[in-house]
Amino acid sequence: MFDLIWIMILIGWNIRRLTSDRMTDLYRRDILELLVPQFIEKLSRDGGKVTVVFFDIDGLKEINDSLGHKAGDELIIKFASVLRSSARLPSTRSGLPFSGRNLRQPDLLSHWGGDEFVAVINGNESSAIAFAERVASGAEKVGISFSYGAIEISNGDFYRALDLADKAMYRQKNAKKA
Repeated sequence: MFDLIWIMILIGWNIRRLTSDRMTDLYRRDILELLVPQFIEKLSRDGGKVTVVFFDIDGLKEINDSLGHKAGDELIIKFASVLRSSARLPSTRSGLPFSGRNLRQPDLLSHWGGDEFVAVINGNESSAIAFAERVASGAEKVGISFSYGAIEISNGDFYRALDLADKAMYRQKNAKKA
């Protein structure tokens, strides 16, 4: 029995290691892209809504240039921690979003690349904005500024919603600079 427990722990650890970005412990971009279609299908079948939130940390390039990439990496890690603490995630650490007996599908979080993060939220656009506001509250406490855009997925088209959320995020970022 003891050996079986260790085998299960190692399998869970390896799944997590293979699906997660090493720096942030959030899903890798390619894994998110694999998970999203089944996430959308399940929620759509149950009558739910799915919303994409595209986040971009403000000023990361300047931090990397002035303080070094280690400081930039620390900022990325802090932001990922804020995202995790603001989201509704499964209580298990299996690395699989649809495992266990969740009463509600958990949100999916990904380090998209560089200073960009994507959240796929189980809920409509107002739920996603409430999530982004929780992120903003947590980020403010650790001195992080970011911009975001949130768009509800229609017709199951994740990439269209992602593109629109990215554009909305850039509108917010440009409005801050004006």
